[in-house]
Amino acid sequence: MMKKAIIIHGTEGYPEENWFPWLKKELEQRDYKVSVPQFPSPPGVLPKISEWFEVLKDYEIDGDTLLIAHSLGGLFALRVLEKLDHPVKAAFFAGASVGVKPIKFYDGDLAFSGGFDFDWDKIRNNAGHFVVFHSDDDPYVSLANGEKLSEELGVKLNFVPNAGHFNATAGYTEFPDLLKTIIDKEYMDIAIELSKKAMYPYGSIIVKDGQIIGRSDANTPVSKTQFGHAEIIAIDDAMEHLGGHLCAEGGQGVTIYSSCEPCAMCMGAILYTGIERLVYGANLDDSKECVNEILAKAEDVANACTNRKIKITPEYERKQAVKVLKHWRDNN
Repeated sequence: MMKKAIIIHGTEGYPEENWFPWLKKELEQRDYKVSVPQFPSPPGVLPKISEWFEVLKDYEIDGDTLLIAHSLGGLFALRVLEKLDHPVKAAFFAGASVGVKPIKFYDGDLAFSGGFDFDWDKIRNNAGHFVVFHSDDDPYVSLANGEKLSEELGVKLNFVPNAGHFNATAGYTEFPDLLKTIIDKEYMDIAIELSKKAMYPYGSIIVKDGQIIGRSDANTPVSKTQFGHAEIIAIDDAMEHLGGHLCAEGGQGVTIYSSCEPCAMCMGAILYTGIERLVYGANLDDSKECVNEILAKAEDVANACTNRKIKITPEYERKQAVKVLKHWRDNN
């Protein structure tokens, strides 16, 4: 299936504004088919959601589609997710309004949306993953909207201070943080797929400079021992590929993706190698039914290490990772 992305602009917006052309180019380089529709929103005229749905009919939306929405586009994306009869791959929101005052154009947003009551259950079930960005100095949509949206979707808010409305006025002709979350989604999907095929429901990959250099399904010496946890196997595989040196120059550019939060042993190994960043899905509490004992949380192990530091993105794609854990529990 072809990877697809639809970028949805906001009030009086157009495809060539803000970070839309930059993100389109970046995603096309990663083999996405990217569409940036022009929705009817002329200056000084209240947009009509019925006309936006009419435009959207020309675009295919399926399980390999990313919805990427800015400002009023986020409100529209929520209504789209309410109507779909199948889930999209993921939905990303930046500066979206969900009806929490102050909102500069509250009446216009209200009229466009037909109210601010949402079928959150339907929305949550109609995307495999959600990402929400909001700032504290947005002149149009208050931070409380991003907080409410992330809470309803069950994800952590990506709070970016002093980012305004994530538009060109605020300096956003590029949006690297958003692109990073999309790339994280791609790699975490691979880790979760590995967890589905493993004897125990855990998967991990290691990425350096955009290339996968270690996988938990590798046939390495450690994979045949009781210490062969997903992260340890992936590290061992990466060492093999790199001739025994995993993280030269302090681990810059090296990220490990794990379907579940690493145990104390694996976290120690990750820190020992100097890996720069950890992204994990389910947390250790989620996996209690699949392991005998939880010795320490990953963040606790990292904080106890005084000579190695690591960036941690927790509970990324947690919903998908937990599904694998539950399936394993119910069938073993």
